[in-house]
Amino acid sequence: MKTVAFVTYNELPDLNSDDLLAIPELRKLGIQVEPACWDDPSADWAAFDAVVLRSTWDYHKRIARFGEWLQELADVGAKVFNPLDVIRWNTDKRYLIDLHRRQVQIVPTALITRDRAADLPWILESNGWTKAVIKPAISASSHNTWISDHSTAQRDQTKFVSQLLEGDVLVQAFMQEVIREGEYSLVFFNKQFSHAVLKKPRAGDFRTQEIYGGRNTRVVPDPALIAQAQGILSVLPRPLLYARVDGVARGGQFYLMELELIEPDLGLAFSPTAPAAFASAIAQSIQRSLQDKQPAFLLTAK
Repeated sequence: MKTVAFVTYNELPDLNSDDLLAIPELRKLGIQVEPACWDDPSADWAAFDAVVLRSTWDYHKRIARFGEWLQELADVGAKVFNPLDVIRWNTDKRYLIDLHRRQVQIVPTALITRDRAADLPWILESNGWTKAVIKPAISASSHNTWISDHSTAQRDQTKFVSQLLEGDVLVQAFMQEVIREGEYSLVFFNKQFSHAVLKKPRAGDFRTQEIYGGRNTRVVPDPALIAQAQGILSVLPRPLLYARVDGVARGGQFYLMELELIEPDLGLAFSPTAPAAFASAIAQSIQRSLQDKQPAFLLTAK
């Protein structure tokens, strides 16, 4: 029997309820799952047939240590999914700029690096935005993410500068569709569409995560939106065990907000076929790793 590590963190050592749904399906395929915390010094990562990142939900708060751990995985030759170079690229949200340069339609975004002086009112005015979302380039689950608009930007400048002292920052146009219709999360296994979830924030908020009161429901997106999301994945030159493509629809066009390739909640509970599809994708990834030499990952967030 093959053994797969589902990688989590110390606040969730037994995995989240959603990922547990995949374990019986993997067992049917002769694959045993072992939970393992990413910073556990006793873990023998090379001993697993696959190391699958699932709930490393504190990585953005310990990014230097996380980077060291990724290098440790590389040093011991662990078979990691998604691939290590994809994970490294995806830790920094400037990947959105990379994708935009490759004709991917993203939510209008300005990258503000920590080494430059920046004026928040000017950023909004010069881009024609009445409202914007500000977030660290390295973050997850809306950590340190907030909203400013033309009436508060001057007052928010001090907060903005303080955030820039800690690292690079993204300023993104606020998409009203998040409030009106919701944010789509389209889930793919091995770049094939599985299912989708529509996420809506609670009244008076803009964050769609359930920890902030957001509501998630299964949705069947228009095939054109699925095709556009799949087209985003086609830009990436590597196989992907999983991908969650988050964005909004405006005028029939999909606008990418985030491409989740490290530790997304896959919403397996929202689709009766998703747990088996995820398990099958893991089995296929293990088999492919035994056969193929993967090409270099050419995109860069630097």
